[in-house]
Amino acid sequence: TFFTLSLFHVSRALWGSQSIKSLKNASIAIGISMGATMLIKYNATAMIGFLALPVAWRAIKEGVFFHAFVRVLLGASIVVVPFLCYFLLQGNFAAFVSEYFCNTMSTLDNLLIDELIHMTINNSPIFLFGVLATWRMAKYLKCYRYFPLLAFVVFYGVILMNAHWAYYYNSLNCLMIFTVVVV
Repeated sequence: TFFTLSLFHVSRALWGSQSIKSLKNASIAIGISMGATMLIKYNATAMIGFLALPVAWRAIKEGVFFHAFVRVLLGASIVVVPFLCYFLLQGNFAAFVSEYFCNTMSTLDNLLIDELIHMTINNSPIFLFGVLATWRMAKYLKCYRYFPLLAFVVFYGVILMNAHWAYYYNSLNCLMIFTVVVV
């Protein structure tokens, strides 16, 4: 949901109306999505952060980077501040940080090269289909032409490092809209 929200607003800001308002809306949507995914699974926050890069670049070109950055922070704050207040009021903030960040990081597996190769081969149809669709999409775009392809490859790379179960690939679903457009 948060991937789709971000992708919709990023696409609209880059290839849609090209207005400053769409850029501002994309900044808020990215902030909300980053705040929410940070509380769910922080590798998803990294993927949404990647979606923010072309929006940041466009904001720099338009001279509104500071305003866009403040909107990202505002969007993230809308989601994170209530949780932060709750944990602080309950005296559980240190436990939250310890469990969510420290212990979670210590349980991550170090993937062996053999595992990475095996997972890549098993999921090669997903990868090939996504790369072909997003690469073909560049033909239809006037600017930021290869961003969908780059986004797909980055998303896939982040997922591959954590994809012990099939549901990890669900975050690629939002990028498959480019397949529909190409077809």
